[in-house]
Amino acid sequence: MCRLGLWDFPELFFGDADKLSENYPGNIIYNAVCTGKYFIHNLKYTDRSLMQAARDRHRKNKDELSISAGEGQPLETIHVAQGYTRCTCLPVTDDSFITSDMGIAGKLISAGADVLTIKSGYIELPGFDYGFIGGCAGHLFINEKPVVIFNGNLPSHPDFPQISSFIQERGIEILFFEDYPLTDIGSILAD
Repeated sequence: MCRLGLWDFPELFFGDADKLSENYPGNIIYNAVCTGKYFIHNLKYTDRSLMQAARDRHRKNKDELSISAGEGQPLETIHVAQGYTRCTCLPVTDDSFITSDMGIAGKLISAGADVLTIKSGYIELPGFDYGFIGGCAGHLFINEKPVVIFNGNLPSHPDFPQISSFIQERGIEILFFEDYPLTDIGSILAD
């Protein structure tokens, strides 16, 4: 799956599970970040049906998207080396992101996005040394307010003050669960 759009009219794209394979790069073909302004992924491996769905959604909804999302502008594609793009990159608004991946950060900054870079690690991922910020978070509306929800205890991350400020400065609330370790579960997707 891949979430198309962020806060304004998001949709979930359901890919063809038969196209996936267990190993890289066959397991990353849907692991893109798609906001109202940007489509970010290792474009060499993006499934064509996902790219087409993202472009169709952007074209269909461009009149309904906010000015900050580049109303009337085409969806901007950004090629990054990281195939697990959605896992390593948390979109906050259509043009602001949190990541520990310096390659992604550099590409986003070059495109004009606002980026908070954080320390790697401090997020569990069973079977691996550590997980990633995008893999432990997602976007919800609670009582009609935008909320970034984290799977676990966000204050356990050493960059918690910067992460919470970055999100809240954009008028978005945060929700986390103190009783559980901050854990990468492959992202929280909802439409």
